[in-house]
Amino acid sequence: MHRRADHAYAAARMQARFGQLADDDDWQRLAVNRQLAPWIEQARLIPLKRWLSRLAVDARPHALERTLRAAWSAVVAETAAWLPEPERPAVAWLAALPYLAPLQAVRGEDTRPPRLAWIDEDPAIAAVAGEAAAPSRGKGPALAALVGGDAMALWRAEWRRRLAPVFPDARRQAEPLIVAVAVSDPADRAAKLAALRRGFRRHAGEPVAVFFFLGLLWLEFTRLRGEVMRRATLPEIVGRAAS
Repeated sequence: MHRRADHAYAAARMQARFGQLADDDDWQRLAVNRQLAPWIEQARLIPLKRWLSRLAVDARPHALERTLRAAWSAVVAETAAWLPEPERPAVAWLAALPYLAPLQAVRGEDTRPPRLAWIDEDPAIAAVAGEAAAPSRGKGPALAALVGGDAMALWRAEWRRRLAPVFPDARRQAEPLIVAVAVSDPADRAAKLAALRRGFRRHAGEPVAVFFFLGLLWLEFTRLRGEVMRRATLPEIVGRAAS
């Protein structure tokens, strides 16, 4: 009974958030802002503010990335908390998604001290740099399961392990699409977005709907991250593209 009530509560929250996702008109209105500060100021007036509450527009690019990763982790943690406790670990593991690319980059660097500053500035990444499965000091997801190999393959294996006891149908219903979304090129974003929307609607009220919901949020997050980082690092290119 409690689990059904939790699912009903989670479904209502996800449906409300689904209706708040940024649409094409929102992105087009934002596109006219070529500089980061006015872009963020306007984005904070629409639901994209969920990603931007702690973003400092004058921060260095690695600090911006770190803040955005933390924002994604917070949204995933909030979503997981809506669900029955046994289902939370599988959902919470999606918090690791924005760490996969940095961890792949870390694998190509000499991680013995002294090492690149950005590695130590993110506690979750620093905890596994040098392939030492240390605790993440309470900030960001625990990434020990991603040590020692290809980050995406290890992430997928750990997700399958967490899915198996509580989401028996997820590998068939959601896993291929979520994995494709996690590594997809921006060029196929529209197709992935449409597929996630169909999945979310088709499985509304079912436990697996949470993965389609977070897939939609992930596409929004990665698009926002791209817009932020382009304006932070290459504002002149943004200006030419908008002209």
